[in-house]
Amino acid sequence: KGQANMFVDVTTQGDYVDVLKQQLNGKLNFIFKEGAIIGVDVTQKIKEAKAALSNKTPQSTGKNQTDFGLMKGSAKITNGVLNNQDLIIKATFLQITGSGTVNLPKENLQYKLEAAVTRSNQSQLDPDLKEIEGVAVPIAITGPFTSPKVKVDMKKVLKALAKQRLKVKEKELKKKAQQKLKEKLKTKKLENKLKDKLKSKKLTDKFKKLFKF
Repeated sequence: KGQANMFVDVTTQGDYVDVLKQQLNGKLNFIFKEGAIIGVDVTQKIKEAKAALSNKTPQSTGKNQTDFGLMKGSAKITNGVLNNQDLIIKATFLQITGSGTVNLPKENLQYKLEAAVTRSNQSQLDPDLKEIEGVAVPIAITGPFTSPKVKVDMKKVLKALAKQRLKVKEKELKKKAQQKLKEKLKTKKLENKLKDKLKSKKLTDKFKKLFKF
């Protein structure tokens, strides 16, 4: 559901709805604003998959839909099957891209998505999602329109998290090494100054002894 703006260029023929679906060919472009995908709560599924890794259960939102600010894409339709390769969804805390097919005659779909957890307008990020902020979360949505199955590939997320943590650790170690080097150079500079002062003092003392004043 949502505010729709669509360009549809299709042809079909037949006397029954099922036949019309099977004979549907053409193309379409779509933009939906301020709407929702009914039947799938992507954010909740990500939370559940993440929580399962630590034997926890996240608080349920109680809604079975994914609210979004924008959803857009295009599709080629062949014999009632929509092939969409450029799906973009901007939802609360999520930026989703993906591709897949929608089979109208069989009333099922197959989609592969990547959802990145992001902050929306500097708003407070959901605590359950904070750890995976910026990490691409692979999601597969398959099955009938009425009850699609959502599978989150948390193994890939864990690998991405490990790489992210390694990069952070490397940055921290590099920063510490640079700080130590800076401190060492500072200490060396002070030592050189002290040596110069001592050297200067010794020369002054020798000069005083030489001329006895």
